[in-house]
Amino acid sequence: MRAVLIGDVGWEHQYHLGDEAMTEAAVAALRARGVADITLIAGDPAVSSPFYGIPAIRRFGFHTPWSRAEHERTLQRVDEALAHGEPFDDRSRAIFDAVRDSDAVVIAGGGNLNSRHVHHLFERLALVRVARHFGKTVLVSSQTVGPDLDDVDEPLVSEILVAATMVGAREQATYELLRRLAADPERIRLTTDDAILLRPDADDRAFADDLLTDVSERYVVGSFTMHPGTSLVPTAEYHRVVGASLRSLSQQLDADIVLVPHVSSLHADVRQADELAHDAIAAAADSDRVRVLPMMTARRAIAVMNGATLAISERYHPIVFAPATRTPVISLVTSRYSSIRMGGVLESYGLGAYAIPTECWSEGVVGAAAAELTRPEVAAHLQRVDEIRSREQNAWWDALIAAIGSGRPQPAETPLPIAPPLQAPWHDTVRAVRRVTDAVDGLQRQNGTLTARVDRAIRDADRAIGALQERNAELAGEARAARKREAATRAQLERLRKRRAVRLSDAVARTRRRLSALFRRA
Repeated sequence: MRAVLIGDVGWEHQYHLGDEAMTEAAVAALRARGVADITLIAGDPAVSSPFYGIPAIRRFGFHTPWSRAEHERTLQRVDEALAHGEPFDDRSRAIFDAVRDSDAVVIAGGGNLNSRHVHHLFERLALVRVARHFGKTVLVSSQTVGPDLDDVDEPLVSEILVAATMVGAREQATYELLRRLAADPERIRLTTDDAILLRPDADDRAFADDLLTDVSERYVVGSFTMHPGTSLVPTAEYHRVVGASLRSLSQQLDADIVLVPHVSSLHADVRQADELAHDAIAAAADSDRVRVLPMMTARRAIAVMNGATLAISERYHPIVFAPATRTPVISLVTSRYSSIRMGGVLESYGLGAYAIPTECWSEGVVGAAAAELTRPEVAAHLQRVDEIRSREQNAWWDALIAAIGSGRPQPAETPLPIAPPLQAPWHDTVRAVRRVTDAVDGLQRQNGTLTARVDRAIRDADRAIGALQERNAELAGEARAARKREAATRAQLERLRKRRAVRLSDAVARTRRRLSALFRRA
């Protein structure tokens, strides 16, 4: 079988560990099930092809800064090219050819179907339309959809759902949303994140061992961003609070803290994004036990995670890797988007209360969470749940391969059971605060959307008024010019009249002189 796979991957100077992990897991899952011929649609094929060891082609190229009109025009170009049978550029030709020669189009996991990152939504919809044109099976795995999904974008998601034979939602909130939007809800499956299936190899483990040579046997893996999301905490205060929490946690657990970047460059001479955030946090921690590690691949990050006593992260995929390596984990939630994703994966492992909003974050809360999670029974709990989750996710990929062969969705399985939650008195408070902060974030998003619409309407009105003013100015100028032309014409006519009057007077005078001369001669 042959497959075309799209992922948000392949950038020269930015390696996004989570996006790459899901694509890498999808490639591995396809290969393990006999799909050896895989073409990857990526940002830069020259980066992705050697990294994954498969052919890669460029995406259509929907772009973040574009206006909605630009997205819609490019999507229309795809439609027109399909209708006329003639690609509009080299990129579209390569995509058309790859899809035509494939058995299936697979959309790899991610949070790509929402209004916040609408260029991803258009990119995937364009690919789905190509797949439908050529009659190919469409499969969607490991997705978070929304929570920011404007009314204008819901039909785009619904169109993808109509085309897809099977769709995997990686948390309960997405599962419920997709079943509401789908014409055939039975095509939607509740899964976990595909990256739980990613495993480091011997080279990755050797890399981790070398990197951790000077790190104590007990260590905590941390991962944080440059900014505190949609929370109202200033960035400098956010770095200070996280740094103080890590210093306190190091003392409490007698452990080193190693900070693993999630987004930066794999080029050692380019430091950006999370590496700079970790520099700021380590400086705020002011402890030689808080260490900043270099950017590394997803498999190597998992190898580092394997031996950790605890993980603590504002980034999403460390929250995925940790339970899959039987490592207890605390997440810092800075937005509704991260709350849905982190809360979703942690709830599936019974750790939902450890998705802690920024508003609840303090050294005391982190310390209490760490004390609970590092108990021996938690590791045993994670091992039991991970065995179930891994088995379920492998069964999901088995079903996807069967769907390629049959072209039909596979029989529905019982939705993933939520693992029994770990309980402590403060958990209910954290969950309640998270519900409030999620609601506030949602209102902020709605307000931002309405404000943006009002701003667009005002800009449109300003442009219309400006155009009218310009036209009025043009008309006024034209009227002034017409009056000047009229005055000039009148003046010219008056001069002509006067000249004619003078000529007539002269002619009369000449005539009189001639008559007088005749009378005199007579």
